[in-house]
Amino acid sequence: MGFISTFSRSRPFRLFLLLGLIALLLGSSGCQTGLFTLMYLWKGREVDPEYNFFRKGEIKVVVVCRSLSMDQFQNETVPRDLTREISKSIKKNCKNKKLTVVDYRKVEQWLDDCNNNFEELRDVGSAFKADYVVGIELQGFRLQESPNLLQGKARWSVKTYDMKEDEQVAEKPMSLIYPPNVPIMIQDNSSIPMFRQKFVGVIALQISSLYHPHDPNKVYGVMDADLLEMH
Repeated sequence: MGFISTFSRSRPFRLFLLLGLIALLLGSSGCQTGLFTLMYLWKGREVDPEYNFFRKGEIKVVVVCRSLSMDQFQNETVPRDLTREISKSIKKNCKNKKLTVVDYRKVEQWLDDCNNNFEELRDVGSAFKADYVVGIELQGFRLQESPNLLQGKARWSVKTYDMKEDEQVAEKPMSLIYPPNVPIMIQDNSSIPMFRQKFVGVIALQISSLYHPHDPNKVYGVMDADLLEMH
């Protein structure tokens, strides 16, 4: 079993599989269609981000999320959870190797020091001497459709500030219902925190994909995969 495992991971074996796939596709689908299918399987359907602010150059970005809703006491950690997940996703997926994303833990510490009391999202950019601020204003967030049913609903606005120009350069209102059609029955005490984590993850991925190349099928397909785990 060890020999087979090592061999299957080797470059010659992968090349053998690739050549076999080429032959299969060209033989069954025709030359042009087969090559197109192969390219899709090899590269995926990656598209450019809606915003190209972070595409090249030495850029420092800080992400911060705050809630504008007054009834979020049950989900008070969500803004910081979103700050963490969006920061990590932008850092991981942006192609610009010179991009710096301020550590979310430093942002959390700054928020603690000022008791979450700041007037504008761009204040965070000034504090960290960032070139851009990705600011998320959470206008609504809930997890339950009823005491026994889980269905996440959220509304938010994503704002981008260019600190060098001292101006807001983009704003996008967004919303999400998750799952979109049928709520999920609560199974046990772990259902709600697990669902919250997944819901936050999906929101974070949709926001971060505004700024980095991504496969739309993965951005939205992750919802289906996560939901299957919940049932």
